[in-house]
Amino acid sequence: MSARVTIALVPLLWWATPLAAQVTLQVGGTYLDRRLADGAAVERQAGMLAGGGIRIALKSVAFTVSGNAGTLTAKTARTPDADYARLGAELSAALAPWFAASVGIAASVYVTPVGAQRWILPRVGAELRLPFASIPGTAYLAGAALVGPTSNALVPARGGTDIRAGVSGGPSRVSVFAEYHLERLRFETGVAREEQRGEVTAGLRITP
Repeated sequence: MSARVTIALVPLLWWATPLAAQVTLQVGGTYLDRRLADGAAVERQAGMLAGGGIRIALKSVAFTVSGNAGTLTAKTARTPDADYARLGAELSAALAPWFAASVGIAASVYVTPVGAQRWILPRVGAELRLPFASIPGTAYLAGAALVGPTSNALVPARGGTDIRAGVSGGPSRVSVFAEYHLERLRFETGVAREEQRGEVTAGLRITP
């Protein structure tokens, strides 16, 4: 599902949400750098993505759906360009004002002239939150384990890690945010293969 479809669903989800819940909309742009090392060969693709999402929070529990999409341009020889799309969902619970635990899943697809590679990445994670003392804003650091990833790739992954670090701040209803996201996949022992996705994202979060 592309970012356009995700954004189109936002108004429907908003009006269907109980009034007691807090709804936050997110829009932003992302620079994605994807690298795949297979032995001595290295493939790299990069490009700009557009995305959006919605977060529905009720007391200490929040449900988030987000997505982005764009075109990745080849940065190494014999590497094809790719159309890319990603859709993710996450359920989180704040166990303290500064700590939250989460479970989620992300589905992504890379479409090239030779075919489409699809990934399903379940995750279990935690987030630390540190409010700023002098300005309205928060810094956060999140980490997750990628558990049982599945794909139609020739070499299956056996796990991975996901790290996010960012800042968010501004007035109560509209805030700006900037975030760095690094995702790495681990493959079977003895396979000289590594894959990582690095993202830099900036945008707005709006609470109607």
